[in-house]
Amino acid sequence: MRILAVDDDKNIRDLLPVFLEQAGHFGITTEASAEDAMKLLESSKKLFDCISVDINMPGTNGIDLCAQIRQLHSYRHTPIVMLTAIREIEIIGSAFKAGATDYIIKPFDLAEIGVKHLKCR
Repeated sequence: MRILAVDDDKNIRDLLPVFLEQAGHFGITTEASAEDAMKLLESSKKLFDCISVDINMPGTNGIDLCAQIRQLHSYRHTPIVMLTAIREIEIIGSAFKAGATDYIIKPFDLAEIGVKHLKCR
């Protein structure tokens, strides 16, 4: 399974592949910004099976990125899991309106990461 994780926090970009691999998910690619993620999604010949997106990022935020991803024909139905420290229901609701499939609240644990990303299969 190919997973794209988008987060501006280098620690998360370093840890998320480790956690996902421990949960049995391999093929993790990380990007630091929405802009870099869109370039990758638009140019990649092989599709990602799941996308994990941080909400709070400089430049284009994760909710806007989610909406942009949904505009790509190849990713209209791909699971998008929001990974966020935000707990406000209005913001989480905005993520779902933009096309998010699920969300994980930071700090996350291995069990939650594994269960949420199982939905990507």
